[in-house]
Formats: sequence, C-alpha cells, structure tokens
Amino acid sequence: MHAFRTATVAFRSGIVAFRSAKVAESSNQPQTHSSSSVQRRRTHLSRSERRLSQLSRSEGRRCCLALGLLLLAASPALAQLPATRLGAVYPAGGQPGQTVEVSIAGADLDDVDQLLFSHPGIKATRKMAEPGPFDKGPRPVPNQFVVQLAGNVPLGLHEVRAQGKYGVSNPRAYAVGDVPEAVETEPNNDAAAAIECTLPALLNGLSNAAGDVDYYRFTAPAGQRLIIAAHSRQVDSPLDTVLTLYDAAGRVLGSSRDDQALDSLLDVTTPAAGQYVLKVHDAAYQGGPEHVYRVSIGVLPHIDFVFPPAGPGGGGRPFTIYGRNLPGGQPAGLALDGRPLEKAAVTIPLPAAGAPLAVSSARLEPAAAGLDLAEYRVKGPQGSSNPVLVGVATAAPVLEAANNDSPAAAQPLTVPCEVQGQFYPQRDQDWYQVELKAGQVVAIDVISQRIGAPTNPQLVVQRVVKPAEGDQPEQVQQLAFVFESDVQDGGSQFDVRHDDPAFTFTATDDGSYRLMVRDGSSQVVADPRRVYRLSITSGQPDFRLAAVAEDCHSAVFLRKGGQVGIRVVAFRKAGFEGEISVTATGLPAGVTCSNAVIGPASNHAMLVLTAAENAAPAVTAVQIAGRAKIGTADVTRQARLGVALAPTVQRGDANQQVPAVESRLARELVVSISPTEVSPISLQAGGGQVWENSRAAQIKIPYTRGGPFKGAVSVVPRGLPPNVNAPAINIGANATSGEFQVNLNANTPLGTYTFYLDAIAQQVDYNRNPEAAAAAAERKKEVDQIKVQADAEAKAAADAKAAADRAATEAANA
Repeated sequence: MHAFRTATVAFRSGIVAFRSAKVAESSNQPQTHSSSSVQRRRTHLSRSERRLSQLSRSEGRRCCLALGLLLLAASPALAQLPATRLGAVYPAGGQPGQTVEVSIAGADLDDVDQLLFSHPGIKATRKMAEPGPFDKGPRPVPNQFVVQLAGNVPLGLHEVRAQGKYGVSNPRAYAVGDVPEAVETEPNNDAAAAIECTLPALLNGLSNAAGDVDYYRFTAPAGQRLIIAAHSRQVDSPLDTVLTLYDAAGRVLGSSRDDQALDSLLDVTTPAAGQYVLKVHDAAYQGGPEHVYRVSIGVLPHIDFVFPPAGPGGGGRPFTIYGRNLPGGQPAGLALDGRPLEKAAVTIPLPAAGAPLAVSSARLEPAAAGLDLAEYRVKGPQGSSNPVLVGVATAAPVLEAANNDSPAAAQPLTVPCEVQGQFYPQRDQDWYQVELKAGQVVAIDVISQRIGAPTNPQLVVQRVVKPAEGDQPEQVQQLAFVFESDVQDGGSQFDVRHDDPAFTFTATDDGSYRLMVRDGSSQVVADPRRVYRLSITSGQPDFRLAAVAEDCHSAVFLRKGGQVGIRVVAFRKAGFEGEISVTATGLPAGVTCSNAVIGPASNHAMLVLTAAENAAPAVTAVQIAGRAKIGTADVTRQARLGVALAPTVQRGDANQQVPAVESRLARELVVSISPTEVSPISLQAGGGQVWENSRAAQIKIPYTRGGPFKGAVSVVPRGLPPNVNAPAINIGANATSGEFQVNLNANTPLGTYTFYLDAIAQQVDYNRNPEAAAAAAERKKEVDQIKVQADAEAKAAADAKAAADRAATEAANA
C-alpha cells in the first residue's frame, strides 16, 4: 500500500444565473498597450477588462452567469495519481515501407503493451525475447516495440501514444520522411569513433547522458551545398541541438544552434572533395532517455519563407518561395547570414476560412490555433524540404507598396483588406492610411510571429485631423501603441500568448486614420524572412477555439467515477464579444459531459468529463466544438487541439516549479477509461439547475460528496469572470454535503459564464498496481515449479549417469 499526496480527481457541472441591474456608460478613451516579451506576465489593461467596458453600455438586460463546478487536480506541489506519460520514442521516426525497432521512455509506463499511432498505416507490436531456461515461451521486452510503416504513409509529423495500466498517454511526434535513415550506435563520443554515413542521410540519435557528444563522418565532393538540419524540437525533444561541421583537417566550417524554428540549421558548401565530420550535442550538455534527435544531411531543399504569406482561401494560389537548393530555383538577390537565397514560383492550394488546419508536417505553437493555415513543401532529387506555413487571408489581399516608410507616403487602403508585407530592409517601417466613418468599428491584427517569422511587431494607430486651411499643419492624435498580444487565458499548460499586436476601436469622427507597423528586431538586423500580414476588417466578427486536457499530463484518463477537465480557449476576432457554447462529442459509453459557456468578458471555459462508476474500459478520440450567434447566423467552429509536452518546467529559482508552458497543437484528443481503477473522491455541485440573482448579490450553491476517500479537501473556485469572487471552501473529514458562496459585484459583466473548482486533498491512500504484485507472485510460482521440475530432471540425469558409469566400469573389469 502506497500513500500519495494528491489532488482530488472528481468533477461535476452546475449552473448559476443572475439578473443585471442598470449600468452606467463607460468612457471610450484611447488605449496604450505596453509590456516586455511574451515570456513575462502582462500588466496592461486586459482584453476582458476592455470587453467589460464595452458590455457595460447595455442597460437592464436579463442574463445568466453559469458556473460549471469542476474539481480539478491543479497543484504541482502535490503528487498526482499515476497516469501514463510518454516522454520519447527512439528512434523518433522512419521511412514509408520500413520496419524499425523502437524503445519508449516516460513515467508511469506500467504494463504498456500498445503503441497507438494517429495514422492507420503505422502499426506496432511488442518486441519478443527468445525464451530463457525459466520461460515457457517468448516473453515481451518491456518498453520495446517493432513498428511497421506502410508504403503509403504520408510524409510529415504523425503522433504516437502509449497505452498501459494507467490509460492512454499524451502524444509524442513521430516523423515520417523520404531521406534514408540511420541509427546512432555507441560509442561515437569523439571524431575518431565517428559513425560512417552515406549522403543523403537522416541520423537518429540520442543524447543519453549529461555531457554526451555524438560524431558522424561522411564523404562529399567539392562544391556541394549541404543543408544540415536538426529536428529535435520538431519531435518534442527537450534537446537544444548544436551542430558543428569540421573538414578533414579539423577546421570548423560552420556551427549553428537555433534557427527560425528553434532547431539548428547549417548551410555549408563543401570546399573540397573528401571527408567531413559532424558533431551533435545539447547546448547545455544535458542528456537522458528523452533527449532524442533527428539530423538530415544532403543537398536538400530548404524553404526560408513564402511571399505573400497568405492568400484567398478555397483554391490554388500563386506564391513565391525563397530558400536554398530549390528545384528550378533562380537567384533571389537576397541573403541570410551571408548565404544567397533562391526563389521559385509555385501554386499552393489553400483551404476555406474556418476549415480544419491543413498542416501535418510542421509543429504549431498554441497561438497559431487562432489562424487558418496550410503547409507547403517541395521535393528535390535527394529528398523533400521542410514545410512552410501559408495563411488564409481574412479579407482581400493587398501587397505592401515599395515606398511607404513615412507618414507623408502612407499607403491608402480600403477597409476591409489584408496587407501582405515585409519588415525589410533594416529599420523598415510601413505606413498605411484608411478613411473611416464615425461609429465604424475597425479591428486591426498584425500576424507575423504566429506564422513562424522571427519578429516582434509593433503597431501605432493615429487619428489625423486635416487643417482647416491649406497652410496649417495636420493634427495627429495617437489612439494606440501596441507591441504584444492581448492575454488569452490558455492556462498554464497551453500558453497562447504571442507578440503580434491587435487593436479594435470605433472611429469617433469621419476622416483619416493612419497605421504604422514595424518590427523591433529588424531595427538591428536585416532579415527578409520577417514577413507580416496586416488584417484590417470592419463588421466581420468571428472566433476560433482550442482545447487541451487540464490534467493527467495532457492525456484524458478517467478512473471509474472520476472526472477530468478540458480547457477550451477562444480566439475572438474583429471585436466578437458574444457567448460561445462549447460541447464535446464522440465520448465513450459511460462518459458524460455538460456543455460549458465562454462568456462575453472571458476567453475560456472548462468542459468536465465524468465517468460512471460502472464505465467500461474504452479508448476514444473526442471532438470539441463551439457555437455562437454572430449577427443573425449560428456559427459553429471545431476546436483545434493542444497538448502540453511536459508536466513541469523549471524556471528561475531552483526551488520553484512552475506548470509547463511548452506546448503545441495536437492531432487528436484521446479519452481512455481505466478497466480497474476507481476514483477516490467525487463531488457534485449545483445540481445542474440555473441559479438566478442580480448584481451585487450572493449566491449559495449546495454540493454533495462521495467516493471512498473521507479525508479533508480544500477547494478554490477558479476561472471566475471579472468582478466575481468566491471564497475558498474547506470540506472537513467525513463531511458529505455543504454549500459555497459566490459574490457578484455591482460591476460584474453581463453574460453566461462557466467556472470550476480546484480541489486539493492532502493525502490519499492509494495501492499502486496491485495486479503487478499478483503477476510477480504468479511468475515466482511458475519459476519455482520450473526449478522443481528442473531439479528432479537433474537428479534423474545424475542417477542415470552414475548407473552408466558403474556399468562401464564393470564391463571394463570383465
């Protein structure tokens, strides 16, 4: 019996509503946004506060505040009940038509007997060991599998999950490529022991311990432009790869750490025919079973950027790609780090706006969940290029004019439109001007960092007052200076913050309004990859959604009678402030989920999945969708899915652990139900009814408690809308019912909202994997029986030998 200090694991939904009182009109002053990089918390006026300011103009409306009550394990300081976590698959990829052996690493991998791939053409079976003297037959090798890739598996990043006693794990990326693959063999820790490889090659390696350095050797003719690209972050590895290339004399020809996608890239033209040595290691010389990598070497095509960065959706559109070793490429007249770029004209098919993401080969950051994107790659003689992201334009595309780098030369635009531009050359700033009518609502969105450009954009919005007489200077009023995103609450496991600025305002007068965009980074460096999209729309509100499991290390694992939360994040577009009703479909039998509502002053809500006490074992991919009223139309959007890559990430003080912020978009959201385990606690609150009250009122909500755990539980309401508070709840040992209080303020925003309860149990008695102990006892019994039989057979053999020896001796004497 093992006792775990763990957070509670029960969830339940409930509804509360209130009637609003009359609200005063708020002021409409220009706003200025400022902060540092996205790695630090914002201090400026939040989006929800601005939204509240707009909502407060409504008077006397009847509305609901829906509070979904959810008990959620959310304290990183306390141990959690076990849930299968997949840390790495090694090798982290293969070629179509191959059969490869892989090993897995992670946590809580008890009884893992299956690997589940997102593509049906990739299947795995357990690796079996030859039977030993105490085995009745072949036995499975723990955490090792044989993976078969069908010949028609498409190139790109697929996903793999491990299934064991504690459910189906989080996903890990599994790459499928068209370059011949090789697997590292130790020792190769110095140049003399470098592994020989033939180009082109894709090297699968593992930095298996701190200080590990891997060397590879290859032969190349003179004058080849080699692209050496590391793929560690792309396959969810914590390895921060450093690549260094040496010639036969040991001279360094090139070294690289982070490129645009935060994986290393080397572009080297071989000076002479002969041997070359590549060194691969972690930047901090870290290592371990999860520090896997893939490195491609060859005369391979590489795309650095595409222009324009977006086009109209729903068909093939003309674009120009810029990069190196491009099929049919011509000199582009541009360079990166002194290396010349090529260009090629291509046609790229784009999906319609709001369609599922047409991306399978690129890792997408959480902030990209709010965009409509497709990917494109080219194939060269030795293999395919990296994928590049192409956007679906939000309005009619307009190309940036060549000379718009001053207010006097501002490029005239007609709303709505989407400008396709570049922060290039160095210190470039682009000015635009629009004519607006009084009362016209305009939404401005700069899209650059979210599509992978290495940028830190800034936006200035001005109102221009023309002089009454021609010889008088114009008057300029600055409405906004924005250089970061609004804070979207994706939670600690799905950080959707980014550096792309956005601003929505209402024109106060007829007249001219001027916009300026620039990139803070391009002030010190010239980089043609720094492309951007400037979306200017009016009266086209919309939204996108992303969903990520809140617990169980980003896998949804339900014990019988237990509950798990799924956080749904809204990306609001063009000033959309409406309510979004969120639902989950495709749930396994025995699992229920009440709808959640993302209110007007909020960007998120929690869905609660509840497993019945008699729920049967199951593994199912679920879908999340949101529905909202936009004008007179009912609009439904499928949620893009996210995953956190690690349960915790160390930041700052070594004594402080903060929840993981390293995350990405995922292909599926898989729910699994335990065949044997029972949730230690359950809590029901709200009774599923609608509670109604007015602003400045108090609402008391009853709850009941069940489950085998009877100890004390601390409960904290979380995810409340602005200007609503609820004190923490302490549920005493053996207490089975009670109530908690929600306080509505006089300025609580109108609308329907869902929030949840974060409950922490200080200690829960938990017997970990008793089946393993029973299996070990059975195995011991089996081995003991084999030993007894072997001992008897050995004694019989010894007796027979002794008798034969006596007979031989007697025969010899005769």
